[in-house]
Amino acid sequence: MDIDCDGQKNGAGDDGRCDSSWDFQPQTSFKHMVQRYGISDLNAFVHTYVVFGNEGTKPDFVNFNPRQFGMQPLSVMAVVCGNKMFYGVWGDTNGDDQPRAAVGEVSISLATLCYGKEMNGDNGHEQPDVLYIGFTGKDVVTDTSVNWKAGNAIGFERSLGKIGDRLIQRL
Repeated sequence: MDIDCDGQKNGAGDDGRCDSSWDFQPQTSFKHMVQRYGISDLNAFVHTYVVFGNEGTKPDFVNFNPRQFGMQPLSVMAVVCGNKMFYGVWGDTNGDDQPRAAVGEVSISLATLCYGKEMNGDNGHEQPDVLYIGFTGKDVVTDTSVNWKAGNAIGFERSLGKIGDRLIQRL
């Protein structure tokens, strides 16, 4: 599990653990979409989001667009980590700033729920024991029932429960 710190900087919950991140981007891929919920962008310390999909132009970089398989931006995803399950949203995509394309990056807030405060911009979870579950369809996208203005990750993640619990029942 790699750590993503993109989006709002110096917002609620920012405790400095992202200061060491060498690949910070000041916006997430779906910034323009979350603005309809009254926030300027996702805050990696508050919004439990998953980085899903790869977009790049480097030679041999593998591109992957989850929309081609029916996923929608800001749809609810489930992440099983540390023998627990949490909900997040598909909130960002991977660029080609790494040596190779990868899947398995989440906001620092979600990583912290999974594995504690030792997670930071340069320290993720190295074991291959995390499961990411994406859902397809029109009824998987978040809406105004989600607490986009939550003050912390627990409040935001819990507000995804109604949609997430319904989607998990499909499995």
